[in-house]
Formats: sequence, structure tokens, C-alpha cells
Amino acid sequence: MSQTNYGLNSSRPGLPGLCVDLAGAVQRSALATGAVAQVSTVTVDSATNSQDYVLTVTFGGTDYSVTYTSDGTATTSEIASGLSSAVTADANINAFITPSISGASPNVLTLTGRYKGESFTFSVTPAADVTLATGTAAAAAGAIPFGRACVLDADNTDGIELPDTANDTLKVVHATPTAENNAIYDLSLVADLDFDGINEVYTASYSADGSADVQEIVEALQAALDAQMPANTIAITEDDAKLIFTSELPNLDFNVTGVELGATATWTITTDTDLVPLRFKGVSLHSHRVETDSDGATQYSGGDVVSLLQKGDIWVEVDDAITPALGDPVFVRASASGSEVLGAFRDSQDGADCIFLPPSICQWIEAAAYNVNEKRIAKLRIHRTEV
Repeated sequence: MSQTNYGLNSSRPGLPGLCVDLAGAVQRSALATGAVAQVSTVTVDSATNSQDYVLTVTFGGTDYSVTYTSDGTATTSEIASGLSSAVTADANINAFITPSISGASPNVLTLTGRYKGESFTFSVTPAADVTLATGTAAAAAGAIPFGRACVLDADNTDGIELPDTANDTLKVVHATPTAENNAIYDLSLVADLDFDGINEVYTASYSADGSADVQEIVEALQAALDAQMPANTIAITEDDAKLIFTSELPNLDFNVTGVELGATATWTITTDTDLVPLRFKGVSLHSHRVETDSDGATQYSGGDVVSLLQKGDIWVEVDDAITPALGDPVFVRASASGSEVLGAFRDSQDGADCIFLPPSICQWIEAAAYNVNEKRIAKLRIHRTEV
């Protein structure tokens, strides 16, 4: 009796997250993280002598209270500190909240949830002496559908999440020249801005006259270099004293070098903000062990252990209407609105919403895409992930 291996060495459409061929496939498991802890503050604005200050926190439907009684010479910092000590000493509240006070604001008690994704409410009496605020709301980890790109979580805990530009830090470089008469200033930017996996060099030159000043140097070079930049790649500006290079795309790295000819002038080139990339860790694999949720979606929930493909061929979810061609670059959506979805793959940049995965990491292996169960899928080969 013959056997059919769906998704294995098969040219027929599969499902998002299903391996095309298991030969040579490398898989691993990682926790779907990305949850956020609540951070709230109690600012003591005024102090009342010999007053009972009662902090009540509600967690899981249960109220817990602690009390600090001020003395005859009460201060706002004493009250904040007293409440902080009371929370620390109370096993019930301290089990799910960490209190803290900074030296810069001794009258502000910060309450940080110990459990990410779990919220709490709180109050203080007398209310007239305090201001309550929540700076960071609790948020649960996001779900991860099958066939989506996954990146290292923002906390670098070896967990994974869908890519999100909110967790990306763009690189910023400053280039400052000294003014020297009759010098030639060369400035070069090195980056892969056509997304073929190979760096290009963009260069501009300015010849200073006998009355050189920094403003004219940076203005001339800014105009010459910025004119060469492809849209939505690197913004080049100046402030009359230096040139400022700012990446406009997540994961886009670049380098700037300066040379002066014929004089003793110098360039000072510094990295103002280091790149913090969204590190690609693999594609979420289809799993029959994951049940359909109440909304009809079959996906890993936040906090689940996710199976990832880190090397091999896999059906991935692509953006609507995308049909890749062999040799096309691979992008992953990291900012979504409307019907767009985080972690879906593309064959082109979309404004500044996507990250580029070079050919050394992955590439398309079929010039086709298919619509399956209201998802659009295509074949992708993963060579490696980012460390």
C-alpha cells in the first residue's frame, strides 16, 4: 500500500509552518515571550503629621493592604519610604509587587509587578496627599501563528516573539570635521542598501577653499551624500557642526569613514547610538498539538513553547498578493497596520516597516505563491539564524 507524505519533497501547496522537506532540517524549541510587567507610581505630594497612610493593592480579585503611620514631623519622602518598607515586609503584596524608590525622587514609590502580563489596581488613603499613575500597563505575550518569522525577545532571555520595530534601536553615527584651508574632505558610507547581501560604498568629496569653515564642509557633503541614498534607508542631516547618519530601517547596519587630503585636518566619527537588531531565530513550525482557540485561530499562545525551524525548507506565510521570484530579496514585516501581519514574509521593502534577511540567512526556492485556508504561502529555505 502506498503512502503519501504531505509537505515532504512535495511541490503541492502545504500549510504555513509545514516543512517542505525534512532532510537536513534543524529544529529547536523556545518560549513565546514578550509579556510586559505593570509599573505604577505613588507620588506623595504633601505630608500630614500623625496620619495613617493605607496602601491597598488588588491582585487576582483579592485586596491586600499595608499601613504606614507618619510621625509629628512628617515629610513626603518619609511617607514614601515608609510605604515601601511596609510592602517589602508584607509577604502577600511582596509576592507579586516589587517596591522601589529612586534617590532622584525620594517622594515617589514605584510599584513593579513581578509577573509580566498580570495587572493590579491600587489606592492610597488619604487620597488628597498622593497622586497615582501607571506608566507601563501590563501586557500579555503575543500569539505566534504558524509560518511566521520569530526573533529574539526584547529582553534577550532566549525567548522568541514576532518582530516589532518598537523593540528595534536604529543606528546613529556622527561625523565631525575640523576646518582646514585648502583641504580635500572625503566621506564614505558603507552599507548594503540594494539588499543583495553585498555592501556598497557611497562617497562624497568637498574641496575647502582658503577660508574654510565647518558649516560649509558639512552642508556640502550632506547634500552630496543624501542625494545618493535610496528611499527609506539612511537619513543624512547636518547641524552646521557635524553630519548625522540615522538608519531608517530595523536591522540596517552601516559604517562611515572620513579621509582628509593635503592638510592636517581631521574627522571625528563616533557612534551616537548602537544598532540593536531584531535577531532572526527561525520560523514557527506547524503543530498538530496546538488546538484551535475560541476565535478559530490555530497558533501558539503567548507563553507557549514554540517549535522553530532554524535550517531547512519550509512553507512560510507571505503578505497578501506577494509572489516571490527566485533571486528576490527576503524581507519580514516588523510593523503592521490594517490587514498587514507581523512576521509575514515579503520579496520587497515596504516603506520602513520590514527587516531584511540576507541570502546567507535565507532565500526563496520557488517562483510561486499559493492561497491556502485564507493564508498566502511560499517556499523559503533557511540556511542559518542570527546569533
